[in-house]
Amino acid sequence: MSHVTDIILAYPMVEDDDIAASLGLERVDQHSSGNKVMGTNVWLGAYNHMDIEQFERRVAALPWREPENVTLLLQDEQEDCFTLRTAWRSLVKPHPSSCTCSSNHLGQRVLQGGRRRCPVHQP
Repeated sequence: MSHVTDIILAYPMVEDDDIAASLGLERVDQHSSGNKVMGTNVWLGAYNHMDIEQFERRVAALPWREPENVTLLLQDEQEDCFTLRTAWRSLVKPHPSSCTCSSNHLGQRVLQGGRRRCPVHQP
């Protein structure tokens, strides 16, 4: 018997598209209408018998530059609407105390320029 979960993942342009592709999602923001290009990357997927907690752990383990700006929406087939999922953000690894990066993973952005980036933000 089938049990489908729909996924919407959206994030700012500063993130690497290989991140969402590694989750098996399909990018759809290029197919939007209007007279402007979307300023957000949007990815979709639908999976049968998905383990939601395992998926959230996979999302949290990815090398996001700005995890606080990543939006994850899930809809179980028994639900009437999408649910904003934020629990995965608590799984993001904090910066080591010796890091000189300007980001705290859940707040400030990474400064560009000559500053060394922490291991989480290595390209």
